[in-house]
Amino acid sequence: MIDSLILEPEGKADSAIIMLHGLGADGSDFGHFREELIASGAPLESTRMVLPNAPHIPISMNNGYEMRGWFDLYSLESRDREDAEGIKKTFQLIRRLISEEESKGIPRDRIFLGGFSQGCCMTLYAAVQLDKPIGGFFGLSGYLPLIDKEEVEHVGSAIKSPIFIGYGEEDSVVPPAFTQISVSYLRKLGADKLSAHGYPGLQHSIDLDEIGDLADFLATVLR
Repeated sequence: MIDSLILEPEGKADSAIIMLHGLGADGSDFGHFREELIASGAPLESTRMVLPNAPHIPISMNNGYEMRGWFDLYSLESRDREDAEGIKKTFQLIRRLISEEESKGIPRDRIFLGGFSQGCCMTLYAAVQLDKPIGGFFGLSGYLPLIDKEEVEHVGSAIKSPIFIGYGEEDSVVPPAFTQISVSYLRKLGADKLSAHGYPGLQHSIDLDEIGDLADFLATVLR
């Protein structure tokens, strides 16, 4: 059983969002996210929110201090060293979360994977790795990990799913260039339904403009 906060809609769920939190946070950070998106026009009244909690792991850049994380981090300035094993382990967890929603009767094309910061990294990695499309992906304030390898190990057909990427142009945690390079690379891999949005003045957070654009994205793909 995956440690998750699950928020059911008032009626029967006909869609699901799996939302991955950032480093050191937990699923409760997005406990009101559905309502914020609904207020901005997203048709999520019948959507189940699945908010998994990352395990506590030692984080190298924090001197090995344990906190919730989807993978280890060594530096915020360089991507020369990345935790490939941790990233791949979390990807397997994502596959299980998607399968669980399918087993509950949610069609695959109405399952969405999103994430913030480290959660965004895992979302974009899953968009490349999953063999079958889902309803869509949305990544906020993050980047595609393991991008510096000479060849991507695997590119699945999920890359053809709709993808929304948002980032702060003044982000001092994840350099905007990391996100911009990731956007270009994803398009090169075949992401032809990708929309990217940079927000002037926004740092490592989510603002109302970004929520509004994400709500518009979800309204389009949930029609």
